[in-house]
Amino acid sequence: MRCNIYRRRARNYGEDVSFWQRVYNQKKKRKIGGSVVNFSLECAKEGLSTSIVGCIGNDRLGNKILRDLERHKISTKYIQVSSTQKTGNSLCILNDKKESVMITDIGANQHLDLDEFLAIQNISPKILYLSGIFKIKNFNNSYTNLMRWAKKNNVMVAVDHGRFFF
Repeated sequence: MRCNIYRRRARNYGEDVSFWQRVYNQKKKRKIGGSVVNFSLECAKEGLSTSIVGCIGNDRLGNKILRDLERHKISTKYIQVSSTQKTGNSLCILNDKKESVMITDIGANQHLDLDEFLAIQNISPKILYLSGIFKIKNFNNSYTNLMRWAKKNNVMVAVDHGRFFF
């Protein structure tokens, strides 16, 4: 059924129908990823103590993410679990040239409560890598509080602004 929808759209736009058929028939792989996870994986490989701050849903995908992170020795103690929101995910389509198109559903992470993280005592990271923070609710207030906390605690902050979509 979905393939037929893509065929119709492709014909309407004069696109190569076989491209969409190939995309739909490709073997699908589920992996954790994104700039925060990739950065954390590299830090953990170098033997650095690494944690991720985020929000996932209480669902199969969220549980898989927790298991995968823990398997790579990345602490999940600062990951919030939402009982009302589903875990966000992305669909990434790669062609033979490794060019990609990505469709993202932010999911539970847009409900991340940064103030809850900042209230935790006795944490002292050396680096705080931020990505996707601009999509969370109450962004302005949370971001300001986070920057004040980082300055007060002498924490280096790296920000991945990502892409803005309208």
